[in-house]
Amino acid sequence: MIEVLCVVGAALLVLAAVNPATLFVNALPVGTDLTGHVVGMWLIRENPGVMLPGGWTDTAFMGFPIFTFYPWLPSLLGVLISAVTTLPVAAKLVTVLPLVLLPAAAWAGARLASLPRGVAALMAVATVPFMFDVTCSRCGGSVVSTLNGEYSYAWGLAFGLVALGLTTRLLATGAGAVATALVVSAAGLSHPIPGLWTAGGVIVLLGLMRHLWLPRWRRVAVTGASALLLCLVWWLPFLAYRDWMPNLNWAKQTDYVSWLLPLGIIGSALVLALAVAAAVDARTRSWWAPQGLAIVTVSSGVLFVVLGGGLGQYNDRLYPLWALGLWLMAGAGVWSLARRLVAAPRPGRATIARGLIPLALLLVVALSVGTRWGWWGVSSPPQGVADGVGLGGVSVTGFGAATRDWGRGALVRDDAAELSDVADVLINTASTSGCGRVVMNRGDGQSPVLGEPNLHWLAPVLTNGCLTSTMTAQIHASDSVAAMVGLESLVSDGAVRGVPPEADFGPNLAVGVQWMRQLGVRYLLLHGRDQVDAAASVPGLKPGAVAGSWVMAELEGVSLVTAPANLPLVVDPPVPNSRWEELTRTFAQTDDNEKVTLVQDGATTWPRTSPPAVPQEVPAKAVAVSQVRATGDSVSFRVDTVDLPVVVAVSDFPGWTVASGAADLYRGSPNVLVVVPHTNEVTISRSRTVVDWLAIVLGALGLVLLVVLGVKGRGRR
Repeated sequence: MIEVLCVVGAALLVLAAVNPATLFVNALPVGTDLTGHVVGMWLIRENPGVMLPGGWTDTAFMGFPIFTFYPWLPSLLGVLISAVTTLPVAAKLVTVLPLVLLPAAAWAGARLASLPRGVAALMAVATVPFMFDVTCSRCGGSVVSTLNGEYSYAWGLAFGLVALGLTTRLLATGAGAVATALVVSAAGLSHPIPGLWTAGGVIVLLGLMRHLWLPRWRRVAVTGASALLLCLVWWLPFLAYRDWMPNLNWAKQTDYVSWLLPLGIIGSALVLALAVAAAVDARTRSWWAPQGLAIVTVSSGVLFVVLGGGLGQYNDRLYPLWALGLWLMAGAGVWSLARRLVAAPRPGRATIARGLIPLALLLVVALSVGTRWGWWGVSSPPQGVADGVGLGGVSVTGFGAATRDWGRGALVRDDAAELSDVADVLINTASTSGCGRVVMNRGDGQSPVLGEPNLHWLAPVLTNGCLTSTMTAQIHASDSVAAMVGLESLVSDGAVRGVPPEADFGPNLAVGVQWMRQLGVRYLLLHGRDQVDAAASVPGLKPGAVAGSWVMAELEGVSLVTAPANLPLVVDPPVPNSRWEELTRTFAQTDDNEKVTLVQDGATTWPRTSPPAVPQEVPAKAVAVSQVRATGDSVSFRVDTVDLPVVVAVSDFPGWTVASGAADLYRGSPNVLVVVPHTNEVTISRSRTVVDWLAIVLGALGLVLLVVLGVKGRGRR
């Protein structure tokens, strides 16, 4: 009964913090990166094949492989939930569920590893302070970071805790091979960082328990092979295509004390002491799972300190692995301390021990109830941006409506009228003017007109794929992101958040319109009379659909295929794909860059430049382009003159080939395709690569091994 109260009570504490009354409001969540992740769920529902390696979508940027950087399993879970409810409700439930289930996952992992019931119950309770930690709003696992869009990370942690318990049981008894393979692979297919954490824990357990599993090594090996092969469905393309994904140059966090010891010296020393006590007790009692957890926790802390740049990620993403492990071990440490006191000869100590666990539970409840997100407002570093009340009533300021109102949806928030107008403009534009890409003037960067200016990310959902956004949450998935950030900065009134910051070029609407033409962006979303008047002075922009104070301006004559005014400029010596985004971003900072397209390779008659590239204008002969037809994975067009270059405004990525009418495709700046037609009609298309097919085959082989494990398991019984 105590176990049930601990697990259910911890889950209810977390549920109370996420404004549960809004979860079943049938309105799409708006605010934070979750707005963009909803599009992924919608895509799976419309076309499940997009989850497979090689899946492509044109819903953002200039097209990108939406599930090549971000694993698809959490989005699939959202789609499965939507089978019994609406997509807006499912999107919110799949975000909150990993938080609510994390205490149960910690308890289940402990019990599967044969830990005492008291240890399992306290580990479940120990997830609560971890989830209410506001040290980092983007790292993952906590309430604030999950509601900011990192729900996949939370799913990875929940699966990972259960996976470590299942692995311990498998190695000790040989039982549960199928479940172990499935849950380990689920952790790896939820988020790469918790996936690697889970893999590290499995490897540590293999080393610690080698004397137990070696007699049944074949079953263990097949289980591991099955889990690995299932994970390779996503991991193989992810690793193979890293050169086409941007390194966003996130700064390394170097204030190690405030990050790794966020409770201050006294509080952190207490938690560390309890964790060490648990580790010592685990060693004495041969509890394998806590020993493994202690090792991966310490390793996570060490990696937080020693890892530098060049990862395309930031080291604070490792903080949740350290924090969760520390709190879980501290929970086990409370049990160890209580047991030592009970075993002491003095009766008074036994009384203290009996009150220790209820006291720990009371402390968790007292500090959690009434708070919005966090306990640690006093000691959280500047990156802590949760909203609500911190420890001791200290206010924790930050994202405002983005975290507070995310569940209420676009139609019922305080700024519902503005959000509704944005949705109306998008829908009306699609129905009256036609399909195309949309970029938004994000204002002056100081006083946003919306609680969260990213509703246009939902354009594909609101318009059934007709309108697409130049930006979305999956900023790591395509080298086109820097160009789109640069475009937003040019057409906005003030600075926007640069990802990376070097892509923020500042307001220059005239140049921004030239970029819109180059990147095939047809629409500019405007707000207010000042923005509309400024757009009216730019040739080619004309006002379109209107709703409230929102206006959609259309740029006349935009096409996905254009003939450049100047010959492409070949970079010589060639620059590898891994450096292309950085080179073209630097090139974009030069004057007149929009007049010349850089290419990695090209005809011998094209001009050359060595890095860093400097614009050279060599006029090209005029080419008339017509009959442009585009689907999600193909573009066809007609030219009146052959053997001259044209630019196709789709994101370069492995898999694009010439289907007919030309010999080669070249990678152009910022991340487009350049083709030289040899006939008047040309078609380029995208299909699965050898890497994609290999990943699919390996995943299928993993399923076969899973069936073998199941059949063998029945035979054993």
